[in-house]
Parts: sequence; structure tokens; C-alpha cells
Amino acid sequence: MRYLFLALTICIVIYSCKKSDGNTAPEIAFEKITAAVLTTNTTGVDAPPILTIKLKDEDGDIGFKAGKDTSYIYIKNLNVPPFIVDSFEFPSNLSAVAGRKMDVEVDIDISKKMKPSGARVDTFYFEVFVKDIAKNKSNVIKTNDPILLIRP
Repeated sequence: MRYLFLALTICIVIYSCKKSDGNTAPEIAFEKITAAVLTTNTTGVDAPPILTIKLKDEDGDIGFKAGKDTSYIYIKNLNVPPFIVDSFEFPSNLSAVAGRKMDVEVDIDISKKMKPSGARVDTFYFEVFVKDIAKNKSNVIKTNDPILLIRP
């Protein structure tokens, strides 16, 4: 009976120490927006707004892989209906860390997502999420700080 109990205890310990199945979703958090107040001039916007997010992924399947489906950053402009979601590729420097546990900051130029409504001053907010190569979707975040676009 002692041996049966010992064997059962060993089996439970081995089973509980089993590795993760690798189906982990990335996590993101809003960090900051640089150039949050923009002024247009004759050549366009003075400096593009850069959205910085904090990205954590346990299995590191983020970035670009040649000949494979890649992971993307998805951004929705909450200013102008119909609130279309558009995607961005991850920066190429993330490919160097792909395949390992990640805890990085990612900078995204969001100036292409700013479609003005025609008002003199527009306020922009964005929703952001990412999908990794395995198509696991992260949490959805909303930018805390507004971006103001001022036209003369």
C-alpha cells in the first residue's frame, strides 16, 4: 500500500509540473504618446505622433518571419466612423528576439491613422491590440492621452 501511495504521489507531481501548451496570448499596456499636440503646416504635420506600448509574450512568437504568416499590431481610430481597424507590421528589430520570452516596448507611427474630420481642432483616441503568429489575440487597450491635431 505504501508503494501505491508513493507511485500515485509521484504521478501527481509529474503531471502538475507539465509544461505549458504554448498557447499563450500576448499582453500589452499603454505607455505614452509623443507629439500629442500636432500642428499642420503647408508640408503636413510637424512631427509624427508615436504610440509606445509595452508588450509581453511568453512564447515570443511576435515579429516577421520570411515566407510565413506574421503577427500584427491592430489599431482602430475612435475619432471618425466607421471605426475601421487597420494593421501594422511589427518593427524589424523584434525579429531578433522572436522565439524567446519578450518584455519590450514597441513604437508605432500612427500619423497614417489620423483622418481629420474637417474641424479646426480634432481629438484622437485609439484602440490597440496585437495578434501573434499563432493568432492569439492580446488584450485591447485604449490610449489614455488624446492626440490633438490643430489646423491654422
